[in-house]
Amino acid sequence: MKLRRIWLLLLTVLLIGGCSTRVRTEEELLLYAQQRYGECTLAAIDHSGERELICRMRDSQYGFEYTVTSKVTDVGMDGTKFWESESTYDSFQSSLTRYILEQDDRLETIAGKYHAAVETGADDHSPVILRFQEGYADLAEQAAVQIASVLREYERNRVYESDCVEAYDSRKEFLGQCEIHGGGWQSKEEVDLAFYQEKARNLHRGAGYLRTEHLTFGETGVPLSEVNNPMWDTEHITGSSSPVTYYYFEADGREFVIADFYVKKSDDGTGGLYTNYYEVFPPESTENRVSQVTR
Repeated sequence: MKLRRIWLLLLTVLLIGGCSTRVRTEEELLLYAQQRYGECTLAAIDHSGERELICRMRDSQYGFEYTVTSKVTDVGMDGTKFWESESTYDSFQSSLTRYILEQDDRLETIAGKYHAAVETGADDHSPVILRFQEGYADLAEQAAVQIASVLREYERNRVYESDCVEAYDSRKEFLGQCEIHGGGWQSKEEVDLAFYQEKARNLHRGAGYLRTEHLTFGETGVPLSEVNNPMWDTEHITGSSSPVTYYYFEADGREFVIADFYVKKSDDGTGGLYTNYYEVFPPESTENRVSQVTR
């Protein structure tokens, strides 16, 4: 029976691999754009090839342009091609955000009122960011909520559903974020806690948050040689006086911690964020263990 399933799987792969995959046509990409984002016209074809087609659409309501791309890529393993796969994606969200920043004066007015500069974000998750002048970081929530409200007026097909307006102080330190779609503000502490709660549940499905403690790296007892600072924060831990945060969780009546610094990977594969979980819960001690703490 097992051998039969293997042969069926191989046959399926061969059949899929034998099928011809093509890029979508101009008409199909235009329909894709209209169904998702409303009325638009085909403004130009930026690239046309056997494995990729890039069309530029013009939004009928506001007049800005965005691209829709259809691309065929190979799917395989170890140099062996199994089949081809077509994917369609677009730049509507980033193009819409750029249009709003350039055309809607309310964003600059709100930012100026709260002593901040408004900029395009680094990625789709944070399409707009606010940078506050020194001494005005406490105004971040009010400004971010109002900026998010303006962006929400332009939203189509929930393009900002999982995105936020992020706020930073004059030293480029993260202050918090406001959900564009829902309008809810989260402080840096709340964002951090949500991150570590997710990591804890990845370790143990029943993990519940207990408390947070701030201490120095020297108080952790972890050798400095075991620290593995991430590339985005190479100076996070430099010595015994470096500040660290411990997040405590409880599961099955036992307490464990996840810290906000990274350690080198050990033989048992427990590298990543520092935690004593594997001491409290040895690998064979619970069925609720689901994964390691990773970035």
